[in-house]
Amino acid sequence: MLKKVLLLSVSLVMATAVHAQDGSTDPLLQAMNDSDLLTTIDETQTQEGVTVTLNWVYADTQNLKVNYTLENIDPIMLYPPYSSHATLRNAEGFMFSYANSRLEEGSTADSLTMTVDFYNQAVRPIDNSDQYEVVDNYFMNRYETLPQTLSLQLELRLGDFEVADWTPLDSIDTDYAIGDYVELIGPFTFDVTLPLQAAVELEPMQTVEQNGLAVTLEALSISPTRTSARLCYQLPDARDWLPQASITIDGVPGYLSGHGVVDMAQFENTERRCRNLRFDAFYDGNPGTLDLSLDVLETSMMEGPDDWARIAAALAEDGIDIDVIFEQSENGGGSIRIEEVDVPEGFNLQEAADAAREALGDRISGPWVFQVELP
Repeated sequence: MLKKVLLLSVSLVMATAVHAQDGSTDPLLQAMNDSDLLTTIDETQTQEGVTVTLNWVYADTQNLKVNYTLENIDPIMLYPPYSSHATLRNAEGFMFSYANSRLEEGSTADSLTMTVDFYNQAVRPIDNSDQYEVVDNYFMNRYETLPQTLSLQLELRLGDFEVADWTPLDSIDTDYAIGDYVELIGPFTFDVTLPLQAAVELEPMQTVEQNGLAVTLEALSISPTRTSARLCYQLPDARDWLPQASITIDGVPGYLSGHGVVDMAQFENTERRCRNLRFDAFYDGNPGTLDLSLDVLETSMMEGPDDWARIAAALAEDGIDIDVIFEQSENGGGSIRIEEVDVPEGFNLQEAADAAREALGDRISGPWVFQVELP
C-alpha cells in the first residue's frame, strides 16, 4: 500500500506558462512563425532606464497576440493586482479584452520577453458616463466586410499599483514589500498596422447520439490560431453539465482553452444546452479534416469539501481509503488536502475520482465524435 499527500488548491491564482518563438515549446506559436503569420515590428523605446521592444504582432478574427521584451525592470512590474500592464486598442477607441500573458523561454533577470493574448471581445467607454460599450465577437459584429489590415495601438504601463498580499515575493528579486506602492513607468505606446486573418465559417449541423444523449455540432469558426465550436447537447438532468472536449486538425491536436453558454437564456432550459467551445489549434487555410470529440459531460465541483467527501465515500466502498482535509484561508479561499491513507499500488487519484464521479452520476463519458472537411 502507498501513502502520500496531495494538495488541491480551490482558490483562484494567477499562472504563467512558458513558451518561445523559435524552437518553441508551444506548437501553435511555432506553426505561426513557420507560416510567416507574425508581423515583425522590432521598435524600441526607453523611459527612466527601462527599455521596451515590441517584437511582433498578430491578429485574426478570434485572437490577437503581441510579443515584446522588457529590459532593466524590477520583476514586481509583472504582478499588477487587478489588470494587465498591456492595453491593445484600435482607432475607434475599442480596447480588446486581455486573455493571458506568457513568459518566453530564454528570458533572464535583465531581459524578459512576453507574449500577451487578447480576446476578440472589445470594450470602449461611453462619452460623458461611467458606462462601457461591449462588443462580443468584435470583427463579425462590427464589420459587414472585414478589413484586410488593422491599425492598433499597444500601450504598456509598468507599475502604478500597490503590491498585493498574494504576490510571491520569495521567488522575486525585488526590494518591494507587500503594500508598497510601485511608481508608474510609461506609458510606452506603439502604433502598428498589420494584416487581419479571417476565419472560415461553417454550419455542419451534425448530430451524434451516445449513451442516450444527442449532441449537435451546429457551427464552426476556424481561424489560423483558434477554432470556435457551438455544441448543443441534451442534459442528463437539470444541473449545469460542463463539457470536456478535444480537437485535431489534420491529425495535429489542439486544446480546449475555454467555453461558455451561448447566452444566459440557456440556463432557463433544463433539457438542452448550447455552449461555445474555444480551442487553440492551428489551421493553415488549406483543405483538411477537423475532428472534434466531446469526450465527457460532468457537473461542476464546488470549491468546498462536500464533493470530495462524496468521492471518498464512493472509493471507500471499493476498499480505497483517502482523507479529505479542507483548510480555510483568512481571505475566504482555501485548499483541500487529500491524504492517501490506504490505496493500492499504482493508484491514480484523478482516475479514481473520475470513476467515482461516474458511479455517483456526476460524470458521463462519451465520446461524441464529429468529422468536418475544411475548405
